[in-house]
Amino acid sequence: MRKQKAEESVNTEWVERIAVNRLENALLSTGLVVPTIPTGDKVPSWDGEISLYPSQISFPKSELVGRIPVQVKGTYVKEFQKKAVYQVDVADLRNFFRDGGAIFFVVQIKTDEQYRIFYTPLLRFQLRRLLEQAGNQKTKQITLEVFPIKDKSGMVRILSDFLANREKQRTLLPNVKSLNDLATSGMVIDRLGFSVPGFGLKRFDDVADELLQHPVCIYAKPSGVEANFAVDLIRPEAIITHQNMQVTVNGEVLYDQIDIIRKPGNIKSFQLGPGIIGTISQNKLNFQYHSCDTLQEQIRQLRLFTALMRGEPVEIGPLVLPYADFKLTGHTQQEMEQRLSWLQTIARVLKQLHVNKDLNLSKMTDEEYQKLRNVVIGIDKGVPVPFSFDGVLAYGKIEFGGISVLLNLKKSEDGKGVYLSNFFDMENLKMTAEAGQSPDDGFAISPYILMDATLLSELDNVDLNEIVPSVEKQPYSAPYGDKIIGLSLELLKLYDQNKNAEILDICLELLSFVGKDPDIPKEIITINCLQTEKRRRALTAEEKKYLFTLKKSEGNISYQFAASILLESFQEADLIYEQMGEEERKLFDGYPIENLWKN
Repeated sequence: MRKQKAEESVNTEWVERIAVNRLENALLSTGLVVPTIPTGDKVPSWDGEISLYPSQISFPKSELVGRIPVQVKGTYVKEFQKKAVYQVDVADLRNFFRDGGAIFFVVQIKTDEQYRIFYTPLLRFQLRRLLEQAGNQKTKQITLEVFPIKDKSGMVRILSDFLANREKQRTLLPNVKSLNDLATSGMVIDRLGFSVPGFGLKRFDDVADELLQHPVCIYAKPSGVEANFAVDLIRPEAIITHQNMQVTVNGEVLYDQIDIIRKPGNIKSFQLGPGIIGTISQNKLNFQYHSCDTLQEQIRQLRLFTALMRGEPVEIGPLVLPYADFKLTGHTQQEMEQRLSWLQTIARVLKQLHVNKDLNLSKMTDEEYQKLRNVVIGIDKGVPVPFSFDGVLAYGKIEFGGISVLLNLKKSEDGKGVYLSNFFDMENLKMTAEAGQSPDDGFAISPYILMDATLLSELDNVDLNEIVPSVEKQPYSAPYGDKIIGLSLELLKLYDQNKNAEILDICLELLSFVGKDPDIPKEIITINCLQTEKRRRALTAEEKKYLFTLKKSEGNISYQFAASILLESFQEADLIYEQMGEEERKLFDGYPIENLWKN
């Protein structure tokens, strides 16, 4: 063995021959690669090529998987590097780009027996970036990774992956050099994907680890084009896979899926919800934890941690988490249980108020939190809380944490506090037909009768499922029927805002309820039912025939106007509208049928 010293002049021909020889030996060890890398005379920019075959049995031309141009550089070093850098001639990079790419090898040599091989696949997408970065420079620095000479499958995988990606990168999109460029290009993309190196890999964990070790090229398939184009080159920081696996505490399901997080170096962890990342090492459970923004997420987190602190079994699918001596730094079990109890009380009160929206605890001001606290204590305990208002009885909209609720407020006997209750649970509510009438002469109504589209959209304690039962629970009267029709129209306005199909069903049920009154004109019920149905389907021939008779009749001009809109005879609707008086126009301008006309 011949040993070189740092201070000696190194024979460049010896370094070159050693470099090529060591690379060829590594490639030949796979049994699938035939290297042709002569030393001495060279083709410009290329030192040779390597041919990849699918089988070790024979190497016929017909079985060739592909040929890969290579450039090999040998360099003498005193110490090996984890990654190598090399200044490449820009002229060589241009030639590689024109030819479809090449693999660049650098062999670091300490002695003829002490060496390390580095490589980088230079494909057209990456080469375009390098050439743009180089500008007018004559050389460009590249970074290379260790070539896995002891892993035969790994070497073949690098070569086969190069060939697969070279084929995909024969054509590049001219102005798309990153995912950001793609996002601003206006191009419609059917799907994004990437090439998965699969040779010799049988387990998903091995595939994931391979993807995390090397840069990954992202491909996009534009709509209407049967081809994929390289759009970015990234190095993943982690691979996250979703698994439908329940996390339970004493039979209570806290999470119905977990995320498995894989990072370079075969580091694995799991994530529960948005705020908990756990690792299990040597039967010891460790958590990274940050408190989430919303009420329900905080309850789930605390339910998990208090269970572990109490020694209750926590199951992830078939796995029972180790919980011996579990501690959460900075928090005692008592503190966690008290916090959990309070949050569960908040959740119980919001459910009692029919609030389905999750409460955002993180963005609440001190004033909002005090409002929340008063509402929760007042309703849960049934005790007076310190809200102030003029009068003895009132109702008011109270807002906290992105939630808005309408509540009844009744002064306590001593006048120092207020009893709270859900406005929509109010009983014995009456409305008078005319101003100045005594409440005793009024007619019973549901609290929902007092709602318009704005309040219906703003209040979070509006329960759509309760509207029909609440309305039908009250004794029917003619003026009540008029108010119910008015509510159905406000609900149609709400539908036009949020497109919740459940609202249309509610409108039809309310109109059906009123339609049983023989004193309500059939035309009013039918027109409103048809404008409800038209929002989700085309009208039938029979329905159109009915509207046509209304439009051609000499009767009510309002019916003619509505029928013209529903039949989409908009020019006729315009003419009828012009014939209306100012007050009649204002009335129609407030109806939801206007949305079917002007929109």
